[in-house]
Amino acid sequence: MKRSLWLLQGMIWAFLALLAGCGGGSGHGLTGYPQGGVPFPPHIEATVMGFAPGNVPTTLVSSPSANAVVIVVVQNNTTQPRSPMPDALVSINGQPLSYDTSQGIFRGEISIALGDTVQLSVQVSGVTHTATNQQIIRYPVITDPYPGAPWYFMDSKVVRWSPGYVISPAVRQKYLIAVTDGLGKTVLPPNKYFGAFNELYYSALDQVINPNSLPIGDNVVFVGLADSISIPSATSDSYFQVGGFHQVSFSVTSTPPVVLSTIDLSPPATMMGLNETKSFMAQGKYSDNSFKDISSQVVWTSSNPAVASINNAGAVTSLTNGVTTIRATLGAISGTATVSVTPPDLGKIATSSVTYQGDASHAGRFTFGQPLVWPRSSTPDWSVNLGTTPSYPLIVGGRVYALTKGLPNGGSGSLVHALDLATGTVVWGPVVIPGVYYDQSAYVYAQGRVVVVNDQGLMRTFDAATGQEGWSIMLPGKNIFLGTTLTSDGSTIYAHDNGDVYAIDASNGNLIWSVYLESGAQFVHPTVSQDGVFMSYSYSCRSYKLAKSTGMTLWVNKRGCNYSTIGFWSPVYANGILYITDAANSGLAEEVSTGLIQQSFGASTSPAISGQMGYFLSSGTLRGIDQVSQNVFWSFAGDGSLAMAPVVIDNAVVVGSTTGTIYALDTVSGRVVWTGQAGASLRAPDPEIGMGVGDGYLVVPTALGGLSAWRLIP
Repeated sequence: MKRSLWLLQGMIWAFLALLAGCGGGSGHGLTGYPQGGVPFPPHIEATVMGFAPGNVPTTLVSSPSANAVVIVVVQNNTTQPRSPMPDALVSINGQPLSYDTSQGIFRGEISIALGDTVQLSVQVSGVTHTATNQQIIRYPVITDPYPGAPWYFMDSKVVRWSPGYVISPAVRQKYLIAVTDGLGKTVLPPNKYFGAFNELYYSALDQVINPNSLPIGDNVVFVGLADSISIPSATSDSYFQVGGFHQVSFSVTSTPPVVLSTIDLSPPATMMGLNETKSFMAQGKYSDNSFKDISSQVVWTSSNPAVASINNAGAVTSLTNGVTTIRATLGAISGTATVSVTPPDLGKIATSSVTYQGDASHAGRFTFGQPLVWPRSSTPDWSVNLGTTPSYPLIVGGRVYALTKGLPNGGSGSLVHALDLATGTVVWGPVVIPGVYYDQSAYVYAQGRVVVVNDQGLMRTFDAATGQEGWSIMLPGKNIFLGTTLTSDGSTIYAHDNGDVYAIDASNGNLIWSVYLESGAQFVHPTVSQDGVFMSYSYSCRSYKLAKSTGMTLWVNKRGCNYSTIGFWSPVYANGILYITDAANSGLAEEVSTGLIQQSFGASTSPAISGQMGYFLSSGTLRGIDQVSQNVFWSFAGDGSLAMAPVVIDNAVVVGSTTGTIYALDTVSGRVVWTGQAGASLRAPDPEIGMGVGDGYLVVPTALGGLSAWRLIP
């Protein structure tokens, strides 16, 4: 049985005794040379043990320029038992090894790097025996126990290590593990001499330590990965092995120690702008339920250092757009946090309202491309009464479109109205959208058409300029649609009703795909980004990301929310983050590529997000919050009845009160820059109702069936 040589020179005698017992007895019983005068091949056992810089045991390697010890045994194969051959000439990489007469071994210290070639030369009786091996290319690293870790002697423990790597056939590879006590005596394997290891399969990454198998006091565990080859011209059981090792000292205690149980990072998730620095704290929870700041003890790492790096003090520096996981590790315990690096989103900003809260992101951000001029009067430029409460207005191409519930004769259905944006006069319609069971209908603008779906799933289109009817399609799968919503990114119309999601070609009405997610959600619009479609459900507290082209689920996130209440607010997408407003005045922000939760927020409506600022209406108070630092820049309560989802128009955020008052605030300071009076109360909060913005106008629906409009540019 092959045994690797070990540390303390005083114990190598025991190792040689082991060799004699395991490797001897194979001689030929001859006294010198066989017939013909050719010497029998010698028996050679050679071991090179290398250690990583900073982990070199000085009890084994005394030279500061070396990191490996070499021990070679050369024995005469003609005697029984085999006897030492001190006259042999032994070298490693050309460096001669000295012979220790007291121990009968050749020994030396060398410097060896990962992947280095190592050549053994042994000259005996004028014949040179050589073998060439290679050091491993990655050291195994012990991850448990960590240096100084306390282990209770009655506990079953596991030594764990990260894998080393060596370029050689698997049959030649093996992991070696041993534990020594404070005196250098081998205690694992038990009852063995120094130099004895447990040999494990090359894919092993742990070793169970049984209870009461280690002595109380200081212990050292050694784990190595070795590549062992034969020496062709020596005896068949000769070998030359080269390995890389790692050592960790730990303490075995007689009483149960207080040990680290979990690590929590603060903040657990955060968003950062470019070139910012944020400090993280690691808090350890221990087995006695105590807590301690261990930020200076853990090892900090970033899963994607190109996105954000972290130093030894836990300070994260953002470098480029993306997501990374910050990990703090102490021994086998680690905690994680997620960092999303997102530059201020200065991309597409809505110039018109084609769906709820502007566009398919529902972020409620708009631009007019020229300075706002607030009206001197709070009175609308025009107001009309459409009979019943309109939903969110659509504003495109100098027209404003409204969808009202109920028919004049009292039947089920809805009406589509098209008005001139400048005057409020009728351009076409109203067009009747018959219903069978309910007044529920939904609409959206796409490719020059107003698209409407009724309570049976019949989707119809009307030319936005003339009202002439175009293509139509019956949504498949069921015949009752209770809370349908529509969203469009221009080329595709996305419909949702009670867990069914549909994608329809906006140009011709062809069904692209349909999927069923789950039941229990109405009036929640699909939210669309460049690479996905998002849905959120408060019944199950789940959110989904679907592939735009196929509807395939890319991820599902189960979050904490209030099961006892129902929220209908549509998710909001901005800056790579999905903002989900649940019932009970709460919400979560998720990173859209993974679904990982970034932060929580309070909101009772859909928030408006513009750049790195977010505007959240919660319990009647609007707050402007920096989405990178999470600092609240300002708060505004107005008349105490703020309720309609806010929208941002260039440098102003607009919010409505149930009293009918409209407030425009400076986005930076929260200062009121204008107030308007809609002339009637507002029906809010309501996920089917919102303000419309576009072509220089702000249009607000009122609870009594009206639309009120203000022109905000010259």
